[in-house]
Amino acid sequence: MAHKILSSQNIMDLLDGEESELDFSYDEDEFPNDELDELLQEFNKWIQQPFNPPNIELDDLDITDPVIFLRNPIDYFMHYFNDDFFETLAFNTNLYAIQKNLTNFKATNQQEIRVLIAIHLIMGCLKFPRVRMYWEENFKVPSVFNSMSRDRFFQLRQNLHIINNLDIPNNNHDKFVKIRPLYDLIKKKCNELPKERNICIDEQTVPFKGKLSVKQYMRGKPCPWGVKIFVLASENGLIYDFILYQGSSTELIQDNLNLFGLGASVVLHLVHTVKKNSHFLFFDNFFSTYNLFEQLYNLGIYAAGTIRPNRFAKPPLLLDKQMAKLGRGATFEIRSDVNNLFSIGLVKWYDNKAVTLGSNFITSGTIDTVQRYDKKKKNISL
Repeated sequence: MAHKILSSQNIMDLLDGEESELDFSYDEDEFPNDELDELLQEFNKWIQQPFNPPNIELDDLDITDPVIFLRNPIDYFMHYFNDDFFETLAFNTNLYAIQKNLTNFKATNQQEIRVLIAIHLIMGCLKFPRVRMYWEENFKVPSVFNSMSRDRFFQLRQNLHIINNLDIPNNNHDKFVKIRPLYDLIKKKCNELPKERNICIDEQTVPFKGKLSVKQYMRGKPCPWGVKIFVLASENGLIYDFILYQGSSTELIQDNLNLFGLGASVVLHLVHTVKKNSHFLFFDNFFSTYNLFEQLYNLGIYAAGTIRPNRFAKPPLLLDKQMAKLGRGATFEIRSDVNNLFSIGLVKWYDNKAVTLGSNFITSGTIDTVQRYDKKKKNISL
């Protein structure tokens, strides 16, 4: 990216300029009450000085055994789903059929449940428009047709259960209670994976268009309809931890919700398996708050992400219109100072539009000059 360094006179000229005509609004639904803003106004002083990054000496990452041979896909799958899981599915499926008094239901076993799940995986890859087509003469798939009859497939799928329904408490508020053992099993295996140096947190959609109370529509996502989950992942997309979001009944984040807000509470829960002083964490402005950066710093986690300025007690950043006058590559940096105990750096950078970022360990960093294509001039410039 191209950068332009501001002189003292540049800054003074801009601060004396016109007010921005742009109207900015931010979603406050996920942010706690105004007490934090009042505290920041009283105790936090934003200084128009470059951020002083802390001296960071990261610990070594956990050493993993070198890969000697590549495992088959079934070996990876069985790493997450053991024999006990299939046995539990078979037992609870039979139990549910008994509870419904199904006289024509033949008891299943873990091997047949394995076949049922394998057929679903095949269907997820082929994606025929109707399930019955996998058994029809003109379209049948041998690996499906020869493994299980159509009627048996539908019978097992209609009665498949992971838990005993009678074990659900009367005061249950967990909307995912019927699949909670599956969630716990996958989550445990993900937590055991060795983490890379750079990790990130974001929201993701599990595609689903059927009838479900927790189904949401998220505009702009590749699959807008589905179940929202919050994910801790590596820069290569490997998932280390995740939370199933179910609105106000998402119990995993309740402890921090009132103090930090939804986004920050999600981050603080997902980093409970992150080793201190070993990783750089990145997230977007849905999660960023002043309190979050401070808490992560105290936990030994160095974080950076885009921010919403109104969550940081209205820091004295240049207006977007003022940044636009300086042109692409212009940056403006400030830092907080609370009794020299903790500092956050904010940097506003202008590309095609202004982007504001915050961090507890870095802001502008080393400035580079790069070539970019200019649409107006129709040429490549610095």
